[in-house]
Amino acid sequence: MGRTSWLSREVIALPAFLGVTAFTLVWMGLMHAWPSWLALLLACGALWLCTAMVYACVRFIREWATPLTLLNFVLMGLASGFVLAAALLAALCLAVGEMASWALGLTLLAFFGRMAALLRTARLVPAGSVQSAIGVRSSHIVQISRGFTACSFNLREFFHGQGDTVLRSVKGGFVLTGFLVPLGLIGAGMGANRPLAWFVVAWLTLR
Repeated sequence: MGRTSWLSREVIALPAFLGVTAFTLVWMGLMHAWPSWLALLLACGALWLCTAMVYACVRFIREWATPLTLLNFVLMGLASGFVLAAALLAALCLAVGEMASWALGLTLLAFFGRMAALLRTARLVPAGSVQSAIGVRSSHIVQISRGFTACSFNLREFFHGQGDTVLRSVKGGFVLTGFLVPLGLIGAGMGANRPLAWFVVAWLTLR
């Protein structure tokens, strides 16, 4: 399965990353060794790759099947990681300027990456229609039955229950709360005397 399934590879990469992380923490207690940090970065990159490809490899969902999926996984991971690192430095009463600058820049890059994915999705043309699904070219074909989705368990238990207005606001709300608000919080934290709370809230919002 590890040869063909990205999910199986993720299951392998996750404990490998945890093991390398634990080893790095112990090793760093003995000496500052760059090979351990390099191994940690490689293990983290492998985990990001496997997790992102679980979605990007699904070719029939064209919104996911793009290199932007991998890019956004990496950028979001880096952004949230640097924000958390800035919060930890603030908690230890250490200088956060450089770390916060990296957090701000990576969050901005993540915002641009996500917007690129949204613009790509908006330009996608439907791959098929009711006519192409059944191989009939008539323009008078209309679907009048919901098939197995009518009165099914999935429809009752997993239906969102929200109207069109709420659904249309999800995309804009995601951009606002997932990127613009964290950017503002990080910027406020960089100019605050006690930035810990700002960075913690920004990290929770990015997550």
